[in-house]
Amino acid sequence: MDSDAELDLSSPLYLIADQRLQARAFGRTLISHQPVNVLRLGASGAKLVSAWCSGSGVADIEEHRQLAHRLVVGGYAHYRVAVPSNDDASRPGLTVVIPVRDDLPGLRETVAGLNVDIATVIDRVIVVDDGSTKPIHPFDLELEDQQRRRVLVVRLDRSRGPAEARNRGLALVSSPLTAFVDAGVVIDRDGLNKLVKLTRHPGVVCTAPRIRSHPGTVATARYDQYSSALDMGDAPSVVKHDHRVGYVPSACLVVRTSAIRSVGGFDPSLRFGEDVDLIWRLEHKGLVLYSPDVAASHPPRSNIGAFARQRYSYGTSAGPLSQLHCGRLSPLSISRWLAAGLAAGTALGASRGALATAALIGLRARRLSKQMAAMDDHVVEATMLVGREVAGQLDGVLNAARRPLSPLLLIAALSGGGAVARSCRLLLSAAFARRLLQQRRHPEVSAPSALGMGVLDDVAYSAGVIVGSVRSGDVTPLVPTLRPRTSRAVDRC
Repeated sequence: MDSDAELDLSSPLYLIADQRLQARAFGRTLISHQPVNVLRLGASGAKLVSAWCSGSGVADIEEHRQLAHRLVVGGYAHYRVAVPSNDDASRPGLTVVIPVRDDLPGLRETVAGLNVDIATVIDRVIVVDDGSTKPIHPFDLELEDQQRRRVLVVRLDRSRGPAEARNRGLALVSSPLTAFVDAGVVIDRDGLNKLVKLTRHPGVVCTAPRIRSHPGTVATARYDQYSSALDMGDAPSVVKHDHRVGYVPSACLVVRTSAIRSVGGFDPSLRFGEDVDLIWRLEHKGLVLYSPDVAASHPPRSNIGAFARQRYSYGTSAGPLSQLHCGRLSPLSISRWLAAGLAAGTALGASRGALATAALIGLRARRLSKQMAAMDDHVVEATMLVGREVAGQLDGVLNAARRPLSPLLLIAALSGGGAVARSCRLLLSAAFARRLLQQRRHPEVSAPSALGMGVLDDVAYSAGVIVGSVRSGDVTPLVPTLRPRTSRAVDRC
């Protein structure tokens, strides 16, 4: 039954335009921004894309599906499920694997949300008890007899970590699709059905929903409502290490069983970051899609100490991940010309550095405009693209200054009164001012509480990155890198 051929849809595909898509020349030039790509279409292609983004389905024609796939890969558009329906409900095709350790209330909540007694795509549910202090039995789930018959509980003799627990469940799966849902995470059957339909699209190997924190009144719950470590934002995206969404958490995933088995499942040596590692290996098997129109929720940490330990633990995964994925864990990847401008600002002072940076930006825009000479208004478009590139990279600089480099920058800032120390102080001030401005968009959280939680989040995660890097002997997660020189060509179709 584990066959990809059973998964591909015969019904039309549907697309939705990316939120930041730009169309020029009557729709014949498309510009995406995750990362920046430019696509030139013929008249017929532009007409098709316009119809698809207006709600029409993609016909079952090879050339049409290839163009749709190209749009999704390039970030110009995203697959979507047109209308929620249960047309596949009678055909089992999904096994849900739930790892759990000492969280019976959360497990009950997760299983209850799946509604396993209702005819859906769910074949069965496999609960993997990862060495809980009190062994979990099917009767502990408080299910009706009809529900309980579709639930299998597997007991591990001792705790082996979430990665190994998921692998044990995966070994028992016979369906073409597998959903991994952590205990305590709630996703309803309609949302799960949407993810299943997306994963059945040709070329798609994995889909993930947006994961929000359960509402609550404690400080950790209020903070996680808008700054959860599991929330990848409200914009759909192809998931790749160098894209807007670089990974998705394994708290809730739907994957093709054959694809995850072909990459060896989760890496049991990783106690944290095993989801990042898996997604980056799945990149080579097909499309991984983030679909925020499907919602799931997870419980926040119950107190400040547990919150800090969680963020610290996430940070410790950077070192081991860097060893497995060389070069991908650098805190900042910046172009050579912008790095030169920032270096000039440090060495020559703010005003001269700004002039040098402006000159470099002008040269970059001139070079790009030559590559885009076939486009209408290519000078204006090239200037706008370089402007967005600069804004994106400066945003990355501030993020890296805030985490994970803030402890190192703070040491440098307090080391003396030289140009480097002054630049570090300025950078730290700008980074945390930006965080404060972002938090002002959430008036439901008091400013002092939000700032305090934000600083704790950054410090705990940064400390984890430093400790994890030292332990692994790989300091790549603490060293900014220069982007390789690339020549962005205009793609034509």
